[in-house]
Amino acid sequence: MEGGLTDNYFVLWHTQKMMTEPSPLERLKQSLCRSTWVLDPRAALTVRLWAFAALPVLLMSFSVYLSDGLTNGIGKVIGEDFVNYWMGAKYALSGQAAEAYDFQGYLGALESFAGTKLEPYHYGYPPNHMLLTLPLAFLPFIEALVLWTVLGFAAVFFMVKPLLGRRQALLATFAAPAGFVNALYGQNGALSAVCLGGGLLVLESSPILSGVLFGTLSFKPQMGVLIPIALMCGGHWRAFASASVTVVALVLVSAGLTGWEAWFAFVERMSALGSVVLAYGDGVWHRMPSMFVSSRVLGADVQTAWLLQIPVSIACLVAVVVGWRREVSPSVKASILVLATLLATPYSHDYDFVVVVVVFAWRLKDDEWRPWEALALALVLMLPFWLSPAVKGLGWPIGPLAMGWALWTVMQKPEVKLQD
Repeated sequence: MEGGLTDNYFVLWHTQKMMTEPSPLERLKQSLCRSTWVLDPRAALTVRLWAFAALPVLLMSFSVYLSDGLTNGIGKVIGEDFVNYWMGAKYALSGQAAEAYDFQGYLGALESFAGTKLEPYHYGYPPNHMLLTLPLAFLPFIEALVLWTVLGFAAVFFMVKPLLGRRQALLATFAAPAGFVNALYGQNGALSAVCLGGGLLVLESSPILSGVLFGTLSFKPQMGVLIPIALMCGGHWRAFASASVTVVALVLVSAGLTGWEAWFAFVERMSALGSVVLAYGDGVWHRMPSMFVSSRVLGADVQTAWLLQIPVSIACLVAVVVGWRREVSPSVKASILVLATLLATPYSHDYDFVVVVVVFAWRLKDDEWRPWEALALALVLMLPFWLSPAVKGLGWPIGPLAMGWALWTVMQKPEVKLQD
């Protein structure tokens, strides 16, 4: 009798426990929603493993480009796009900056340097970019590439160090997918991250310096289009004035270095080249997560793609206006601006996502999460790795969905703290 009562009691207790305790699936859902997964040791282990693997993988990837002199034998120079920065600086130093925008002449100069035929390289930046990269012209190519790569990683490290601490910042710097892609292709994602992310980090403490950084981002105008709106809505007038003065100063100084002819040549060249890349550059679309390009990947014509991109850009503008007028933490405003910027422009690339490392680290430090926010930001952080396979392998241009969801989560008002 007693045994039966005991068995019945155990069955009743077990039933009640199953009814009150969440299932494994429910626990996973709660962890993802409340962002407690960021404290999971398995998440930290994944970051450490990739951070330790990143440098050897990067060096192995670079070795492919040494099969034919400084090239991979099929038209690409080691460091890929970095050769444009180095060669552009050389043009500026020699007083021939305007000739960098002559497609055939510029490609001929690159092929003469490489000693072989190359894919169609072009110089796609305004003359103030030549001014910023001018020191590279005083170094041999390989030394300049090494310096550029090291400084890129160092810049990210020193931005996130105050947010995460030295050890975690070092891991985050090398584990970030965008940092790896940026280094592999010799791109300027770290430089734009310093200008945008660094400007946001010091906006409250040093508005003049913040404005200088924002103004310097004028070398990549599409990444700064929403900054004036954010500064005005947030009442950051000193930073706004400093940014405006910086832009004018860079234009004037670069014109003094390169001549106004270079600016005229840039405007003429880019008005044609930008349309060609967006409309017909399917060779790079798998690395461009914008709504415009995603629409083209799915088969939309140019007009339809613009009809889809424009409302998305307007929605991003509204998000910045609303978000920057709210009484929320600076890290939330920074996340809104960065995500809206990457989603608003039709011309964003995977290496531009280096700045996402900064805002994700900032949100980790603040430890205040909207529901699902950490997961959404992590997916955007990983976008440089999974965008290309998704587009090329599956035909799924998932970039706008990931960025749109992340922007939506960070715009929400309720906050979740991990210590609750």
